[in-house]
Amino acid sequence: VEEKKPLVSHELPTKLSNYYLQLPATERFGFLRHFLQVPEVRNGKTIVFFLTCATVDYFHVLLRDLIDLRRASKKGNKKPDVIRIEKLHGQMDPTARSRAYEKFCK
Repeated sequence: VEEKKPLVSHELPTKLSNYYLQLPATERFGFLRHFLQVPEVRNGKTIVFFLTCATVDYFHVLLRDLIDLRRASKKGNKKPDVIRIEKLHGQMDPTARSRAYEKFCK
C-alpha cells in the first residue's frame, strides 16, 4: 500500500523579514514600546507574538494606551496620529478576530 502525502505549498512574501532579539525580562517592555514607535517600524506592519491569549490582551491594552497617550501629550492633547495596535488570538470572538485580521491586511 502506497502512502499518499498531501502536497503543501507555502509561498512567503518577498518583503517578509523575520527578526528576534533576546533581552533580559526587565528591558523587554521598554524596548518593545520604543521599537513600535520608530518611524521605519510605524511605516510598515509588525506582528509581535506572545505566549498566551491573556498576555496578548494585557499588552494590547497597555501598548495601545501608552503609545496613544505619549503621542497625544506631545501635540498638546490634539487627536494623536494613528498608530494601530490590534490584537489577534484564538480565544477571541470569530467576528472580532476576522475584523482584526482584515485591519492588519489593509
